[in-house]
Amino acid sequence: MNKLFFLVLSVMISSLQSVTSQTKINYLEAQIENVPDGTPVYFSILANENEKIPLDSSQVKNGNFKIDLPAVNHQVFSLLSIAGVRGDVSFINENKSLTAKIYPDSIYSSVVQGSDANELLTDYKAYMKERNAELIGMSQKYSTEELEDPDIQEEFESQQMAMARAMVAHSKELIKTHPNSLPSLFIFADLIDLPAITFSEMFQLYGKFSTKLKETPMGKKLGEKYGKSTGISIGDVAFNFNAKTPEGEALSLQEVMNKGGKYTLIEFWASWCSYCREEMPNVVEVYKKYNEKGLNILSVSLDKEKSEWVDAIKKFGMNWDHVSILNGWDDPAVRLYQVSSIPTNYLLDEDGKVIEIKLKGADLEKKMQELLGDQ
Repeated sequence: MNKLFFLVLSVMISSLQSVTSQTKINYLEAQIENVPDGTPVYFSILANENEKIPLDSSQVKNGNFKIDLPAVNHQVFSLLSIAGVRGDVSFINENKSLTAKIYPDSIYSSVVQGSDANELLTDYKAYMKERNAELIGMSQKYSTEELEDPDIQEEFESQQMAMARAMVAHSKELIKTHPNSLPSLFIFADLIDLPAITFSEMFQLYGKFSTKLKETPMGKKLGEKYGKSTGISIGDVAFNFNAKTPEGEALSLQEVMNKGGKYTLIEFWASWCSYCREEMPNVVEVYKKYNEKGLNILSVSLDKEKSEWVDAIKKFGMNWDHVSILNGWDDPAVRLYQVSSIPTNYLLDEDGKVIEIKLKGADLEKKMQELLGDQ
């Protein structure tokens, strides 16, 4: 799971007092392998990305331990930490007693059972573990030298995209069938950085969540981006902005649109972004095919080093307009458009209205074929 998964989890802790002050009526009973008697076990909830709030502790005895769970009025993301073991076991506290099987040598493979939410979380983690193993195996099929071959690189990237599409389809189905379960929000958050899903799909998927889930702290956090028109959304008129070109001249979005193209693609990227490097050949090919038919592109780089920015432009043959303030994520355009991951793009019509967001790979080609293919 990506780091955003854990970052977003932090907003779940809305009231520690309400969680800890009620009578403890449930418990988690676990079996654990290859851990000495007396090993401490800690039960916590996550307050932010780096801070766990401990609520209780226990000790391993004869390969088992038991933790009391506080009564809660909503599903709460919780953690078990075992002294001397790297990583945590994640689970959902939802006023039910639970059982667990913990594997210290493969902590992510641990299983917590006893409620629907934990079954969903366990199944999802198992699925992601299998997909990650497949991705590793996929990358190991090729040597560094082979991946320098454009044909092999294209084949590899096609396999990666097929895998990403399968992961998106699986996650979307889980969310649609579990619209009121806290893990569905985690699954949704994991989709954000995948190149195989568009903003409009994320917007529609967020709409599948129950009102109860949307009103949780985490649901509200995600809703700021995907549930309503904050920043820029499909149907909005794009915000104008300006920055410096590689030649040091000021260039605005409006000036690029005034060049007479029928559509303008704003592409947020950076030379250091691996997903951007994978995606950029697709953008280059689309530009070559549709530029003369009416497609303009304005790339906004999140680089900090000018030489790396300029070298990447030349390397990929990105023969369109570029701007950057060379200050990474601390960029007015990034804040204006509320960009949270890259590559991210916004497709505008000739009136500056956003008609699609986060088009990548085959989706970008398909959209431009639909708009300009017959011209």
